[in-house]
Amino acid sequence: MKRRWVIHVIFWCSSWLFQCYGQSAAIDSLKHLLRNPALTDTLAIIYRIELAYQINYAKTDTAYMLATDALRLAQQKKYTKGIARAYHALGYIHSWQGNEIKALDSYLKSIPLFETVNDKRGLSVSYSGIAKIYEQQQQINQALKYYQKAYALAVESNFKSEIAQQLGNIGVIYNQYYHRPDTALTLLKRAIQGSDGSNNQWTHTFLLENMGYTYYAKKQYTQAIQIFSQALAHSHQYNQRLNQASVHKALALTFRDQGDLPQSMRHALTAMDIAREIKDNNLIRGCAFLLSTLYERTRNFEKALMYQRIGENAKEQIYNTEKTRILNNTQTKYDLENQQRAIALLNKEKLLQNQELEQKTFERNASIIGSILITIIAGLFYLNFRHQQRNNTLLTEKTNEIANQKEQLLTLNATKDKLFSIVSHDIRSPLNSMEATLLLLEEGSLSSEELAIILPELRKKVHTTSDLLANILQWARSQMEGIITQSEPILVWEVACEQINSFQSAAQEKNITITNLIAPGATVFADRNMVALILRNLISNAIKFTPQGGRVTLQAEMQQSHLVISVQDTGKGMTHEQKSRLFDMKTHFSTHGTANEAGTGLGLLLCKEFAEKNNGSIWVESEPNRGSRFFISLPAA
Repeated sequence: MKRRWVIHVIFWCSSWLFQCYGQSAAIDSLKHLLRNPALTDTLAIIYRIELAYQINYAKTDTAYMLATDALRLAQQKKYTKGIARAYHALGYIHSWQGNEIKALDSYLKSIPLFETVNDKRGLSVSYSGIAKIYEQQQQINQALKYYQKAYALAVESNFKSEIAQQLGNIGVIYNQYYHRPDTALTLLKRAIQGSDGSNNQWTHTFLLENMGYTYYAKKQYTQAIQIFSQALAHSHQYNQRLNQASVHKALALTFRDQGDLPQSMRHALTAMDIAREIKDNNLIRGCAFLLSTLYERTRNFEKALMYQRIGENAKEQIYNTEKTRILNNTQTKYDLENQQRAIALLNKEKLLQNQELEQKTFERNASIIGSILITIIAGLFYLNFRHQQRNNTLLTEKTNEIANQKEQLLTLNATKDKLFSIVSHDIRSPLNSMEATLLLLEEGSLSSEELAIILPELRKKVHTTSDLLANILQWARSQMEGIITQSEPILVWEVACEQINSFQSAAQEKNITITNLIAPGATVFADRNMVALILRNLISNAIKFTPQGGRVTLQAEMQQSHLVISVQDTGKGMTHEQKSRLFDMKTHFSTHGTANEAGTGLGLLLCKEFAEKNNGSIWVESEPNRGSRFFISLPAA
């Protein structure tokens, strides 16, 4: 066990160590380790994979050979985690080479292997690689789906650098493709807070730059310049030449739109110099066209034309590279289709063999025809027996139908009695109390001290009665089938935040902490108002039954095609008998909260009704004195 733990640490921490000591030193160290004759097979696989990652930027063909060799060794040794990591490395290398089909195939092969060894970090980076391919192919919805999967797994495994990276990727999607800069800004701010303690300094620069672009999209140029300047300082600190060029270009765009042409020109020229130094045609093209427009505005047409030509030349080189990439992908797709045709041919041959076997089986079965005839006679007797059974079944169904109608009638009567009970007692009682208080106030019979004591209690009763009336009206409308569900994609995190904000004062009175752990991108397909009512009732109940200084926690996780949302409290909990009566109109009940808050129990019936109207369900887990946890399952968008 100790040896396996050491290998796991080496496996996932080696990249961090290489960043600390420098890429060149890391490569030399790995080469030295691989020359050790006493090296174990497992470590030989790990070091080959890590070396492939390190030298991919400079020697991609050598990186591919190392990853392929590592895969072969891992398969020979049946080392599942090594096979999974080798496939991920191949996906990474193919993606760098521009062969997206091979990259996607390698990433997809790594996923079931990472699942087998329960390696959530490996799954997170594989899903992130798949998302990046879909983003490059402009399949944005698919890209967002896989970025969200990567984020959820990173949170689950406390993979801090990957949490920040995936929040940043999701934020970029919302800003660049969905044109929702406010949502993007919220996600990027959270990502930057999380990346401060990360060793991946490139991620921090990436987040700052894209945060600047959200302010740029909102035309808040002063804030954009401030954030871009932070990104530039960070990229200089860690000598990130590509990031320096990209951020200088961003500053040039921002100063141009702000009307400061000299500053824009200065940053554009600096970006162009760095882009030429690192030979990045995309940056050269963007900077050249930007400089062409800037010189045209200053009426320096000679330089405007010069940079226009430089941009066109870089564009042509990009086109040739893209054409090669498309040809490589097309060839790969053709090769994969040939493999599939070969597999289909083998399956056809197997089918012919099966048919031949079936023919022989048929000939053998001909010898038992006599037995089949006897079976047919027995079957006739059986059919007669079944006919009698069907008649008995029809009679049973009619009896059950009558019993169901009786049950429905009893339920309707219970519903009517419950409604009258609520109206006659739970509403009339607080109204009588308020009327008496107002009469005393009108007559001047209350002193200021007595009024100070009564008013808070009176306010609580008004609030409780208001919530009760809202629930009664919603419940009555649903019983009359007057509510039409209007389903749409909903960001659960936003709805949860809205409801939490509305209960902050109530929570503060009892010193209760409400925590929202729902992922920002978690989405369901449901009626927004109904989801809001469900969360409002569950949060209200959690506060009601949680004592002073307690906690209320909201979470969500994917289970197949549904998102399961939970509201958990540290309150007094329920017995098994109370849980069994909770969602039944005939037997449900209500109790007073830890601060003697009143209720009718009608809110939970509404939650059940609205969850089911949205093709979902609701249930509870609870034990006395150990709190309760309510679950709502709704279709994922």
